[in-house]
Amino acid sequence: MRILLNLKLRYPQAKAVMGGDFNMITTLTEKKGGIRKLNKDSEAFLDFIKTTNLVDVLPRSGAYTWNNKRGGERQIAS
Repeated sequence: MRILLNLKLRYPQAKAVMGGDFNMITTLTEKKGGIRKLNKDSEAFLDFIKTTNLVDVLPRSGAYTWNNKRGGERQIAS
């Protein structure tokens, strides 16, 4: 993220599109089960999105792309 942030700071007027699966959540609505708190990495990623004026595009279908493959109350998905 540091390299991307440095590019944005070096060229503040440049228009860019950045895409990919960063394997991070930015809100708790993107998580089911587990501890109901964003971890430090998620908070840093969210700060990066805000600092660089990026837009987090949410998927049209499939709210969760990862799960711990457990059942019942022990299942975590994000």
